[in-house]
Amino acid sequence: MRLEALAGVGAFAIYAATACRTLPFGDAGELVVAASCLGVAHPPGYPLWTMLARGALAAPIGEPAFRVAILSACCAALAVSVLAAGLRRATGSPAAALGGAAALAFGATFWGAATTAEVYALHVLLLLGFLGAAWRLGTAPTATERAWAVFAAGGALGLGLSHHPTIVLAVPAAVVLGWPARRTLGARAVALAATLALALPAAFYLSLLLRSRLEPLANWGEPKTLGALFAHAAAIQYRGNDLGAAGLLRPAAWARIASWAWSDGAGGVALAATAGVAFGSHPRRLVGAALLLFAAAATFAARYAVEDVDAYLLPASVGLAVSAGIAVAAVDRRDRRAGFAAALLVAGVPFVANLGALDRRTFTAARDYGRDILATVPPGGILVFEGDDGFLPWYLQHLGGERPDVTLVDADGHLGRRIPDLPAFLRDELARPRPRAIVITNPPEFPLPEPWEARPWGLFLRLARTGDAPFDDGALWDAYRGASVLEQATRRGDFWGRTAAAWYPLGRAWRAWSSGDAQTGRRCLEEAVRIAPDSEAVRNLAGTLAATAGDLVLAEREFEAAATVKPSSWRAWANLAQAREMLGDYAGALAARREAGKLERR
Repeated sequence: MRLEALAGVGAFAIYAATACRTLPFGDAGELVVAASCLGVAHPPGYPLWTMLARGALAAPIGEPAFRVAILSACCAALAVSVLAAGLRRATGSPAAALGGAAALAFGATFWGAATTAEVYALHVLLLLGFLGAAWRLGTAPTATERAWAVFAAGGALGLGLSHHPTIVLAVPAAVVLGWPARRTLGARAVALAATLALALPAAFYLSLLLRSRLEPLANWGEPKTLGALFAHAAAIQYRGNDLGAAGLLRPAAWARIASWAWSDGAGGVALAATAGVAFGSHPRRLVGAALLLFAAAATFAARYAVEDVDAYLLPASVGLAVSAGIAVAAVDRRDRRAGFAAALLVAGVPFVANLGALDRRTFTAARDYGRDILATVPPGGILVFEGDDGFLPWYLQHLGGERPDVTLVDADGHLGRRIPDLPAFLRDELARPRPRAIVITNPPEFPLPEPWEARPWGLFLRLARTGDAPFDDGALWDAYRGASVLEQATRRGDFWGRTAAAWYPLGRAWRAWSSGDAQTGRRCLEEAVRIAPDSEAVRNLAGTLAATAGDLVLAEREFEAAATVKPSSWRAWANLAQAREMLGDYAGALAARREAGKLERR
């Protein structure tokens, strides 16, 4: 137990020291606000995590996002300790326990999850608890111990399902680990475990029904009926991202996964995993479970067509870490000193390689970008955003007290007050004798009432009357923090950070094209694409800007790129179809429209 405790305490100390002190990019803004009011987060709702995060928010340290980041550090450290304990028991090698635990702890994806206000550290902890119980089930010498082990496995699976449904990816590995006990389990113990695995998620998700009916500040999708709750918990909203068998045939997806497997631990974990299999290390069930875990996560990631797929590969990180531990055990059996040297190598390579990028103590890019978004809105104005664009300002306003004069409106209807008919809302607002300033983050997909139009205004667009004098937004650009956002996002390789950084040159491109400076517009657009070539949002807006400027060839190229990096984007395929049709490529337009139709039906 001392070894496991040492691994966990050491990991926590590193995570707490490198944790993000403020808001990170991604879903954190929305998740922390949902936790603060015990509301409903985006699908699947995260009922267990929001309860734990609500408790973490009571800690008198730092700002709310940092408090929840410390919760992530605690969960990640416990996961490291659980893995160390499991590897020590399975291999009998302290070096294997330390090597495998460190391989997980210092991998880039897991380390990142451990230092931000996100849900994935808890997911890995529950997944390891489930696998550990399954291993205990397969090795327990007595019927009583096996009964307790199957009961623990059912409880861990139930808690995992109460948090993130993708824990089912670990079920094949758990079956392999517990396989020796298949003929000795009592029917009563199995029934109790199955009941627990089903009852826990049912209870937690039903709590979302009650929360939603209490009208909390965060009430994504308003799941107030059992049907709506099921759709929310099953993440039906995101089902279109699953390309099914077609996703498995995408070479780009597998190239991305191979690149991740190599770079996540700076290659050390992947090499150790290969060595572990090559040595033929025992126990073979552990090797098989590790490979199954990696394969299940990789298959899911290949099918699930989103740009930031790394978080869904965390079960694969566990599989690689287990394989690394097995490889160290194989070396350790031949030479104890060589075993500890191998453990230090497996731990040291990813730690040194990832420390610079994952030390988030001074990371302020997300907060800076969120403040620039709010600064774009004139006093007393309205900001109309879509989905993720609003997470940062929503957090800053509701938990940071910044810009309470701004009215935040989610065009998708997920955050804050639901607007059932956005065009009607804007029409009524613009019909006032003195309408408020309205800023929109994306070009409107519906006609604006006469005589209003959308004009470039800082990062986004502002509604103005046709014929009014052009806006002077020079003061906004002078105050923006775009250079800092770009520097921090590039240094850390942050996908969402690079996407945000690209918005600054995109805004300048729109501004230049609107004033007739096509050369500057194209240069700024190319700069944005260089910053975030793998972002569907950036490539899609770049295509929209090019089409608005009359460059349909460039627009088609950008829409094709958007559909390539995110094949599940209905918007990219629909835009591509329209661009091809305008260019006279009717066969290509029909093919793109078919893809858009498939996604719409999903």
